Amino acid sequence: MTLKQFLKPDWRKILIFVILLIISTFIGYNEANCMSFGGGCTHSYGFPFTIYSIHQSAYMPSPLPKTTHFNPTFIIPNIIIWYLLSCLIIWIYDKFRKR
Repeated sequence: MTLKQFLKPDWRKILIFVILLIISTFIGYNEANCMSFGGGCTHSYGFPFTIYSIHQSAYMPSPLPKTTHFNPTFIIPNIIIWYLLSCLIIWIYDKFRKR
């Protein structure tokens, strides 16, 4: 199999890519302890690179609103990684199916 065949889109690769991209977009993690004194809590979303983050003050009720930061520069690397992974999954599936 050549690299061109490996990367050529088909419906299975696109379907797996879309599923992986949607799931990875909603994977979130905390960058700071939400209960820290005087600080805040930042929830970041996107995997493997953070696409957007939400910062909230640690004080309840907070005088500051939630702030959202969208980082569009990491969308392209995420798309490349998930498409390559979907190509790899289909390639492995086809290898084992032929046996």
